[in-house]
Amino acid sequence: MAEAADAAPNQADGPEAPWSYRNILALAPMVRVNTLPFRLLAREYGANIVYSEELVDRSVVQCRRSENAALGTIDFRHESGKLIFSTVPHERVAFQLGTASAGDALRAAQVVCADVRAIDINMGCPVKFSVQGGMGAALLSKPERVKDILGTLVRNLPGVPVTCKIRLLDSAHDTLQLARAIQETGVAALAVHGRRRNDRPRWWAQWDQVALLRQQLGSELPLLPNGDIFLPEHVRGAREATGCDSLMLARGAMWNASLFGAPEAELRPQREVVARYVALCRRYDTYLGSGLRLGLGSADPNPSPNPNPNQVRRLLWQCQVRDHEHARGARQDRDLQAGAEGHRPGRARARRRRDAGRPGLRPAVPRADGARARARPAARGG
Repeated sequence: MAEAADAAPNQADGPEAPWSYRNILALAPMVRVNTLPFRLLAREYGANIVYSEELVDRSVVQCRRSENAALGTIDFRHESGKLIFSTVPHERVAFQLGTASAGDALRAAQVVCADVRAIDINMGCPVKFSVQGGMGAALLSKPERVKDILGTLVRNLPGVPVTCKIRLLDSAHDTLQLARAIQETGVAALAVHGRRRNDRPRWWAQWDQVALLRQQLGSELPLLPNGDIFLPEHVRGAREATGCDSLMLARGAMWNASLFGAPEAELRPQREVVARYVALCRRYDTYLGSGLRLGLGSADPNPSPNPNPNQVRRLLWQCQVRDHEHARGARQDRDLQAGAEGHRPGRARARRRRDAGRPGLRPAVPRADGARARARPAARGG
């Protein structure tokens, strides 16, 4: 573990490298995942650009900027004292905003724009909180508001790239019309999640629709397709299938951040990746739970700062078991096959598979009513 903390992988671009959306791999914005340690982890393994998690404009407006000399970070804290966003000098981070108003978006962007490299607007999140507030996917059906928000940011933030992330609309024509309206505002790039608003993650991303958009939109505006990129061959396949030289990685990076460097090398063992993530969390005094979906399948429901050694050893042991059981893509191959058959292993099955290998736990067994009881700790001495 100490060796992993000291020997960090190489970063793709230095902090002063030119900012570009051409021929890159970007870390997609993910709520409760893209903390500072996880963004730095992605950078170390080869991500050219990393996005922050979505942060709501009205919350950002109420933040105060401060410099943390002990950690070497730049912090933005809410008036209540809650830490909203943290970065380090020269981090190659794009700040994603959740907004429904051009005025609120501009005020929020002005709070952070001096400490980030770009501003991105979330126009694809389908969760209830965002949609009810007029944010995220709610903007897909409001092209005039989209143009107002993006145009306002482009005009008032000279020198700061402005981008947005959308989903596919119900028809290819509607998607193209929205993309053209976005392009007219002068944005620097457009990220496209290859699913529609009501599509679930178990449904495969529609790379053919992204390829059609790429052909019809032309090559002037960089497109960053997102969706179902889990393995090195998926990186190459997505580029070929969509005609886009840049990609945005989400769940694939969350499960193993070394995917950013894998097109030219093999994926690193999850134990090594998680060990490095734990070291970064300790370095920046960050809660451990959020980003541990990488390699572990789900976040810790009760994250705690400065995890004790037993917690860390347990996490690393789990990763070692998975590396042994699913050496070199066996687990991914099963998931891909399951996806071709119309389903993927659910959380319950993954939990049973995980618990079956943990010492001190009895496997789940059928109950009298036919349901399956959850695994429970074995009795002492039994």
